[in-house]
Amino acid sequence: MAIDLCNQGGGGGGGVQQRRRVELGNVASLVNDIAIYPNPLSYENGKTLFVQGGDKTLVGALVKIYDSSGRMILQEKNFQLPISIDLQTLDSGVYMISVYSSDINSVRKIIVK
Repeated sequence: MAIDLCNQGGGGGGGVQQRRRVELGNVASLVNDIAIYPNPLSYENGKTLFVQGGDKTLVGALVKIYDSSGRMILQEKNFQLPISIDLQTLDSGVYMISVYSSDINSVRKIIVK
């Protein structure tokens, strides 16, 4: 199942400023043309996180993963999407992943079981 989320523009115009598509009850979510999956991560799915740029191939992107205290625990620079990131060493918990490039600036929560 998927839903479309829209932020309404202010100032009386009522126009939609941003549209996001979110997959529910599945392993993927697509927000601002970035797919990060599976979420949650677990030993059953190998604790490998996949990051895709939707229909874009992003070159020179930067990925950072932070733990719940805000400490950066992983950084991947100058790569091309899509990529896979091995997170076998992460303990169970909630983490934040940031994906930056000239086209995309996205921050998301990931859960490791």
